[in-house]
Amino acid sequence: MSFDTTANSAAPLIAGDHHWQWMEYANDEERSWLFRWPDTNSLERHLRFLDRVGEVYRPLPTRRHDQTSLVGTTEKLAPLSALDLQGASLPRIKSLFESLGRWLRNLHDIPAPPGFGDVGQESSFHTFNAFMAENFRILGIRLRALDSDVVRDQSVQVLAALRNELSAFHPHGRSAWTVGRLTPSRIAVSTEQYRVVGVLDFGAAALRPPEYDIASLRIHRIFGEHLAAERAFWSGYGAARTCDLKRRITYFERLIELEHLLDRPAHLPST
Repeated sequence: MSFDTTANSAAPLIAGDHHWQWMEYANDEERSWLFRWPDTNSLERHLRFLDRVGEVYRPLPTRRHDQTSLVGTTEKLAPLSALDLQGASLPRIKSLFESLGRWLRNLHDIPAPPGFGDVGQESSFHTFNAFMAENFRILGIRLRALDSDVVRDQSVQVLAALRNELSAFHPHGRSAWTVGRLTPSRIAVSTEQYRVVGVLDFGAAALRPPEYDIASLRIHRIFGEHLAAERAFWSGYGAARTCDLKRRITYFERLIELEHLLDRPAHLPST
């Protein structure tokens, strides 16, 4: 399910897409925000994630508004997509992307239960291979329903390559809490301190290899054209870009591209 983007809303839209929206919320006393999802399931997944990690991760304060939205008051924030990074100084660029690296590393380091998959279904997939096999099954169903022969042929080739490479692709270590849909519009930045304060949509949060989120950053060109931005991110994230890590990130970049091609971004297989 997705939003009807042709519908008019009385609340000014700050950022959003078919899966999530961030809007201003009328409040005479203080500046408030409305965070809205197109269906109850996406909001519930967001809330389940916060329930699991609330003692470690400090989200922005919100309260339930209705069946598909939350309302909250925050400091002066803007989505990363709204910042003029071309006009920003190098120290600001470094500070911003180092804070993004630290924030994402802190998220990935939060203790997580074993397994892969949806926040409420993590015990269903004890291994990465089982999780990916279900991913591929769902993508295959979506692929067969395509109307475009060109997109179908292209998708078949990508899906086949990812399947074949899976046998030699065994990420080491545990799964981690991941955002899934990690786009510039969802990353909230303090406009006063020029630092990332959090991500506002966990509607696709799941247990995945942490490289999935890093691949999402690259797919959505969050580092832009700034050569210093990605270096600053890795400095904040505190990891070396080894050949093995680059290979895993590239694998997930191709998976995310396929998900987008089939219009199923960050889908969550569950049994």
